[in-house]
Amino acid sequence: TLTLRGGSAGQSQVVWNGIPLNAPTLGLLDLSTLPTSNAGRVQFINRGQGAAVGSGAVTGSLHLLHRPQDRGWELQNRFGQFGTWLTSGQIHLGETLQSSTSWQWRQSRNNFPYTPGGSTETQLLPHAAAQALDLQQHFYGGKGSFFWRSHAWFQTDQRNIPPTRFQQRSVAQQSSQNLRLNTFA
Repeated sequence: TLTLRGGSAGQSQVVWNGIPLNAPTLGLLDLSTLPTSNAGRVQFINRGQGAAVGSGAVTGSLHLLHRPQDRGWELQNRFGQFGTWLTSGQIHLGETLQSSTSWQWRQSRNNFPYTPGGSTETQLLPHAAAQALDLQQHFYGGKGSFFWRSHAWFQTDQRNIPPTRFQQRSVAQQSSQNLRLNTFA
């Protein structure tokens, strides 16, 4: 979550290309679910933004912006501890009408070692894997003083919920899907 200037996480807003991302129920956002490799520009505003981006931005806001780019492509792969793997890519096309497609796939087994309370035996955390897919499509166009842009973002993720200290095993899972669309002229 994002907390600014001593406020709570519900008083800080995260915005993607003009769309507030904080959940409408609690006003929170898990920053670990954001595909930052697809953000062309990150802007941090450390003051109240209620009039500009909504009532959730009392203490400030974090803006993720996509910029139109020249034609080309990019591919990244990253690997880390505990079965973590991230791959992302972008394809940019067009001159007068520009199109940009980007994706990011993240997965992690999250099987890190820990020592349960009251025990001296180290165990691997069971049933804690997580995976997510982000797809973004951007269109830009215009002539003279008229310029428009359109953005779409689809996100799906699934997380296994590990057992609590008092459970032997867990089969609980959490999944979510989001689709965000906007057009500006």
